[in-house]
Amino acid sequence: STAGAFISDINGLIDNLLATFPAVFEHPTYQQRKSAIDRGFNQRYDRALDVIERLALEKGVALYRDSSNVAFTPMSEGKALDEAEFSQLPDEERERFHEDISGLEERLNEELASLPQWKRESNNQLRHLNEETITLALQPLLAPLSQKYAENGAVCGYMQAMQVYLLKTVVEQLVDDSKTDAQARKLLEEQYLPSLVVGQPMSGGAPVVFEPHPTYDNLFGRIEYSTDQGALYTTYRQLRPGALHRANGGFLILEAEKMLSEPFVWDALKRALQSRKLKMESPLGEMGRLATITLNPQVIPLQVKVIIIGARQLYYTLQDLDPDFQEMFRVLVDFDEDIPMVDESLEQFAQLLTTRTSEEGMAPLTADAVARLATYSARLAEHQGRLSARIGDLFQLVSEADFIRHLANDEMTDAGHIERALKAKATRTGRVSARILDDMLAGIILIDTDGAAV
Repeated sequence: STAGAFISDINGLIDNLLATFPAVFEHPTYQQRKSAIDRGFNQRYDRALDVIERLALEKGVALYRDSSNVAFTPMSEGKALDEAEFSQLPDEERERFHEDISGLEERLNEELASLPQWKRESNNQLRHLNEETITLALQPLLAPLSQKYAENGAVCGYMQAMQVYLLKTVVEQLVDDSKTDAQARKLLEEQYLPSLVVGQPMSGGAPVVFEPHPTYDNLFGRIEYSTDQGALYTTYRQLRPGALHRANGGFLILEAEKMLSEPFVWDALKRALQSRKLKMESPLGEMGRLATITLNPQVIPLQVKVIIIGARQLYYTLQDLDPDFQEMFRVLVDFDEDIPMVDESLEQFAQLLTTRTSEEGMAPLTADAVARLATYSARLAEHQGRLSARIGDLFQLVSEADFIRHLANDEMTDAGHIERALKAKATRTGRVSARILDDMLAGIILIDTDGAAV
């Protein structure tokens, strides 16, 4: 799919980023330009100190400087005085030194008043140099992807935003010697690698999804959380899709009884279908029970056909009690509980048995076994000319017969295995009928079999 290819391309881009940075900042051209910026700042700083140093020497004061401090020391005969020597000077001379040094400090502050501005200018020059260097390095990495996905506006917007963010964070994230390659890769993946919530093959048809357990999370998706030092957190990579995401653009099949037994599901499903929008959020948020900071994923346009399977009585109950139901689910398909026993339906009946036994890994059925199952199906339909649509009961019998065949080491399931399975079932479930028969034989239940009564 296109989404899978895009994720693969971003993975390749991350590999290229790790190979490009910080190597690009070690290039001689970059180092020379960076040194020139640093040198310009240092020269302005040194010129200011040179002015003060000349004034200090004229007053017999030495100026000392290191990486972060500037200090003044009195001199006598070209030699700096320590505290003991300074204390032995006459009071007038010591007072003069104090006044001179105080004046020099004031002049120093005046000369260095523009130091913050010089530093800002130097930092701005360095930032522009970094941005220019990063832009030139990113261009050959991003250009092929921008060209490849030029017709996809959303992807182009994502790539542009990615470039802007990389300009701001590359120095901090990829030129940090304290980070290993694995840590840098994990950081880039968490920030830039798309998370594929759900994908559909380009060549496939509309999706058809059956959700056997229609809880709120299973239908609408959920946001998972991780813990860090006892605190919960989540990222966009922890969004998990629901059945509605997988069925979007196609069909979703739900069992009515199961769906209605789950809290929040029915009302949320109606809202989504009416608004044609799918929003991933916790239902507890509306009740004020969600105290954790969470994500707010973008609403997804929803285009899905929902098929609800249920009993007739449940359909009429919803129709009577929920005014939205009839409006939203207008197409009723009322399936019969049995079908006519004609050649076409018998052929389909046999084909269904063959397909199901093959899918379940059971032995094939003989022709007489299929005929016996057709008779049993007619018994379930309580009509000798119709076949029951209760396929589940039929397959349960086939499964039991296959087990009996397995115990007998036979290669195929025949009518005899079907009969034994039916007898075993009658034995297991015949307690009530056996009790009634015992009462009849004991004379407790009397049934007249001839004559007439009014």
